[in-house]
Amino acid sequence: MIIKYKRFLLISFFFIISSCTTNPRKDLNYSNQDLIIGTIVDITNVMIERDSISENAIELIEGVELLIQTNEGDSISIIQKNDQYSFMLGDKVVIQKINKQSKVIPSE
Repeated sequence: MIIKYKRFLLISFFFIISSCTTNPRKDLNYSNQDLIIGTIVDITNVMIERDSISENAIELIEGVELLIQTNEGDSISIIQKNDQYSFMLGDKVVIQKINKQSKVIPSE
C-alpha cells in the first residue's frame, strides 16, 4: 500500500512539474501558431529567387524586407513576397508564425 502511494505521488509530482514549465522567450521558438506584435522600422525592396519547376529555371519575384521592432524589444527581419499589403514605416504589424514560416500582416 505504501509503495503504491509513493509511486502515485512520484508520478503526480513529475506530471505537475512537466506541465508547469514555461519558456520566457516563447516568441523566438516555433510552435504550430505564434503571433508577435511589433512596429516596422525599415523597409527594403528586394528580389526573391524561386525555382520554377515547370520551366526548370529560376524565377525572380518582387519582395520586401521588413525590419520589425517587437513589443518585447527584439528586432526581427522578414523577407516576403509583395502581396495584398502595402507597408509603411511606423505601421503596427503582426508576425504570424505557422509551421516554421513567418508572414507579416497589418495589425488591426
